[in-house]
Amino acid sequence: VVFDGKRDDYFPELIKWATENGASTEGFEIANFEEEGFGLKATREIKFHEFLINLSFFLCITYTLYLIIRVLYPVVSLFSMFSNCVRANPNSFWLPYIQTVPNEYDTPLYFEEDEVQYLQSTQAIHDVFSQYKNTARQYAYFYKVIQVSILNVV
Repeated sequence: VVFDGKRDDYFPELIKWATENGASTEGFEIANFEEEGFGLKATREIKFHEFLINLSFFLCITYTLYLIIRVLYPVVSLFSMFSNCVRANPNSFWLPYIQTVPNEYDTPLYFEEDEVQYLQSTQAIHDVFSQYKNTARQYAYFYKVIQVSILNVV
């Protein structure tokens, strides 16, 4: 399912949806930073130890959620199906969120092997491998938790 218009056309609807579902959305705006793309920009001074945004965990479709779903349903990528169902349903709770998700990512977790090779001689490679290790640990943890849960049910 492809949406009409540009991704940023849906940002006001995303903010409205987030606010209606308990997120604090004061003190920032969504801005387009030339090189980096879209992100949050503070509209007031943020004090040390003050949160810029307060977001309920249940509003986020996270990689951790994907890992849990993938372990529960290894034959089918349920997250893909979920995402497509959300896109196809104009009344979906998640639609304001899904409409603003980027089509592609440029974070190290999504790098191809040749892209990672470019970082071999930089300090950034340590952060990339750390991100890989943390993700693998989370996956292993949730896999173990779910396996134990399944064994307790059976």
